[in-house]
Formats: sequence, structure tokens, C-alpha cells
Amino acid sequence: MAQQSPTFRELMTRATNDEAFRDRLAADPLGVVHAEGVRMDAAFIKERLGIPGASDLELIEVLRARLGEHVHGHSASAFCVCL
Repeated sequence: MAQQSPTFRELMTRATNDEAFRDRLAADPLGVVHAEGVRMDAAFIKERLGIPGASDLELIEVLRARLGEHVHGHSASAFCVCL
């Protein structure tokens, strides 16, 4: 029987409880999510942020605005480039 990929929510729950996984996720969020089998693209992120009709540039601006308020000591711009 094939193993089912975890949901994004399950990964976030795991990150809450597993410090090593949380560190990996912080270092390479999209890479880790992809490696765990969760398919996440710009459309997925836009839908979760409540901006499904936004352009990719608008998505980046929303992420910069939201991350800029919550990320201290890290470059939100560097994260957004990864998208």
C-alpha cells in the first residue's frame, strides 16, 4: 500500500512538536514541504492567503508585508525570491 503524503496542516503540526523538523523547515520551507510530498505552488499559497486572483507579483508583495511584520533578524526579501 502506498504511503499517503501529509497535508500542509499536518506538517505545521509536526513543526510545532519537532524542533529539528522546525529548524529544517525554517532553513528551506518550500524544499522541505516539497520533499515531504506536499505539493505547494503559487496558486495554493494565494488560495490560503485569501487572494486567489492575485498576480505572482501581488503575492510577493503580500508575503513581504506579512513576513516583514513577523520575521526579525531574517530577510523577508530572500524568502520571497525562493517562490
